[in-house]
Amino acid sequence: MKIEISKDWCLRMAQHEGDAEIGAGRVAVDPVFDGERIPADVGEEEGPNVAFGRFVNLMRRQRGMSLEQLADDADVDMVDLVEIESDRYHRPELRTAYQLANYFKVSQAGLMQVAGLAAFVSALSEQK
Repeated sequence: MKIEISKDWCLRMAQHEGDAEIGAGRVAVDPVFDGERIPADVGEEEGPNVAFGRFVNLMRRQRGMSLEQLADDADVDMVDLVEIESDRYHRPELRTAYQLANYFKVSQAGLMQVAGLAAFVSALSEQK
């Protein structure tokens, strides 16, 4: 059995969805359907999130820990850790980045900057 989905069917289903956002806090953008309506900020901060996810994954694996163990030991949400390691568009909570920096014994400001939370880095620096 072969299932064929046409462009017209996809457009009708999208109209039923309305203005709902999908994904990890981002609006899905398809260059074929959306043409030039692609938001300017899509993909701008992809690098920092990839680096942050890889850093957390590497530090966790070096310690021989499961995601569950890291979540318990660092006192962070397990779902947030999964998103950090698997979704390059995921923006972690400020508290999560802070807890992970403390747990891994690295610079809080540095890790927050790598996590894409640069706006909070200056606020953190001013508090010290």
